Amino acid sequence: LWPEMFTAHLHTADSIRSDTPRSKVDFSGMSQQELGGFLRGVHGGAVLAGRRLAKKPQFAKAARLADIGGGSGGVAIALCREHPHLQATVFDMPSVVPIAQEMVAEAGLADRITVETADILDQPLPGGFDIATARNLFQVLSADQNQKAANNIAAALPSGGTFFLIGHICDDSRLSPENCVGMNMNFLNMFDDGEAYTETRYRNWLGEAGFAGINREPFMQSMSLIQASKP
Repeated sequence: LWPEMFTAHLHTADSIRSDTPRSKVDFSGMSQQELGGFLRGVHGGAVLAGRRLAKKPQFAKAARLADIGGGSGGVAIALCREHPHLQATVFDMPSVVPIAQEMVAEAGLADRITVETADILDQPLPGGFDIATARNLFQVLSADQNQKAANNIAAALPSGGTFFLIGHICDDSRLSPENCVGMNMNFLNMFDDGEAYTETRYRNWLGEAGFAGINREPFMQSMSLIQASKP
């Protein structure tokens, strides 16, 4: 992944001139081998994120977790390891599902973590979840798609439910943190939509979806954590 990201930076001027990502990444067009290699490559970071997130007090009483765009299932795997009472469902694209199922089975958690296909932009998730998580998802979607995703996630949570969003988030100046500014160069070169959106934009999307108590804090690897609750 790192060589791809640094190589993408070299195309920045051409991407700007053409208004087209010149090192485009298309997850839907990857072969199962390519996609599996990518997901296994980023799996460690997802597990580390889940371990840190597991310290949040909401997980002590939560029974069911929805991990949206969960990829390898790393976040759900770490959370279920830390909280033996927790059951989780990982939602992602059809091509990702068999890979995530394999990795969940390798972790010995197939009895507590299920993997299902879902399009968060199309319709709300089924209800019954206490907590929803999304890592590195909103930042690869357009602004309009993010509002749809926020609305559909909110619809899946009961009153008192919590949504945890992890990703690269810029300050409102869009000039800091520096790593997030650099990440925007990756998005410019690698994806049709998406960016390290500002904190205010996230607050607006989540507020419009009906979330309250929206709070941003530093997380790990230059990323931020946004926590929001369903009134």
